[in-house]
Amino acid sequence: MSQSEPKHQAISRTLRLEIAAGKFIDQGKLPSEAKLVLRFGTSRPTIARALRTLEEDQLVERRAGSGTYVKELDTRDPNKSIHEVGLLMPDLEDKEIFQLIWGEIATVARTHHFSVMWGAPAKAKPSLEEMEAHGHKICQEFIERRVSGVFFAPSHKLHEINQQFAETLRKAGIPVVLLDKDLVAFPAHGDFDVASIDNIAGGHLLTEHMWKLGCRKFFFVTQSKPAATICARIFGVRESLIQHGQSIDPGLARFGNVADSVFVKQLLTDKPDVLLCSNDETAANLLQTLARLRVSVPQEVRVTGFDDVKLAQLVNPPLTTVQQPSRKIAQIAFGAMLERQNNALLPPRHLMIAPRLVIRESCGTYPSA
Repeated sequence: MSQSEPKHQAISRTLRLEIAAGKFIDQGKLPSEAKLVLRFGTSRPTIARALRTLEEDQLVERRAGSGTYVKELDTRDPNKSIHEVGLLMPDLEDKEIFQLIWGEIATVARTHHFSVMWGAPAKAKPSLEEMEAHGHKICQEFIERRVSGVFFAPSHKLHEINQQFAETLRKAGIPVVLLDKDLVAFPAHGDFDVASIDNIAGGHLLTEHMWKLGCRKFFFVTQSKPAATICARIFGVRESLIQHGQSIDPGLARFGNVADSVFVKQLLTDKPDVLLCSNDETAANLLQTLARLRVSVPQEVRVTGFDDVKLAQLVNPPLTTVQQPSRKIAQIAFGAMLERQNNALLPPRHLMIAPRLVIRESCGTYPSA
């Protein structure tokens, strides 16, 4: 059976992100344990364990009889100068996976004595005009505050506007490290450092596993024009099939709304063995449609996701997926930022972390004991 993310880890992740966003600056302290118990609907020992994790990460300090306080960066040691980095995210698509990565970057930043300036829109679904206006506004704020660097998660909806944001910051002498995707179309590489999972390897890893389970007819399902990361995953699928001597179906990649029963019925008419989805959200929506159509997963068709967000564990059946190691991505991104600050003439690099396959029931097999 699959194992859910421990509750204390989910709580510490949520609080870590809120600390990074400055939610507790006014009070200087977190809500009491009793209030956190009510908020998260869990036990006091679980809350205590989550707070202990934040304390170990040097984000908070717990004062007996007083509460849990956001830890102030030490300005007294002249060898520990305080700097600020910015987090730029023009929209909140793929919100959960970026929450994981942002939270980890905030933790790494504080251990290096950097404060964090959050630059995400207030609205969950801003328009393109709102995303563009917000991005330009935040870039100017970063420049005015003279941040030491910016971690930038480009929106695949903005295209050339992403390049404008990055160039504005670079012209101001601010190093930029991209998260998750490049500014140019796959397989080209642009002029900025990128920290991400190895998406080609992720697509290859999923396909190899499904091949071993006997799958021979593969469809890769995505709901919109694919971003560079999705194209890389499709490429990984193709490479695995070619290595097995499989002829490549020109319809390997299928584009459409997986909540639409007509589209899903069309997918099923070609009798695929497995539907490889571009991410966990797409896979979860597909599972709901298959359930409405009374199509059994994995008995009639297998389904996989990508990212391993919490949703992947909650759907029925739980999703086989590829995990994005958010802490490792944050570590290599921050390391690239420090190196870029020390040497602006370094060539642009694409730093990739190896993916990990997470096997659950949606692919028709179980994790080995």
